[in-house]
Amino acid sequence: MTKKNSLKRSKEQHGIILKREAVLKAKQAKKKKKLERKLVKKRKIPKNLVRGASKEPGKFEVALETVRERKRAERKRRGPKKMEIDLPEAGRRRRVEVQKTIGKAKRASLIEARRNLQPSPLDEEVIT
Repeated sequence: MTKKNSLKRSKEQHGIILKREAVLKAKQAKKKKKLERKLVKKRKIPKNLVRGASKEPGKFEVALETVRERKRAERKRRGPKKMEIDLPEAGRRRRVEVQKTIGKAKRASLIEARRNLQPSPLDEEVIT
């Protein structure tokens, strides 16, 4: 192989390598761009709540209020259970024990009322 041919061949190989690198860089840039994309913003109000709000602006306010009510209800569901005792913060175990005794007393009064076939005091609380 002559010097001319070997130079030509090495230039061709170098060109092939450059093309490969360019393709690889493009792929990596595309992947990086995909990862850096902004997260889709969550809608404040679900679409199904505000259909036709452009024609009737009042619908938007109603939808906002509905969403607020849903959030409040969810917080209530997740919230801590209320204890029916007025103790200073004395530790969880003590509060739970007192709550258990209160619950047992209520249950006993219910059973006693059923045995005597009398309306229980708890039923009266519910009615009023």
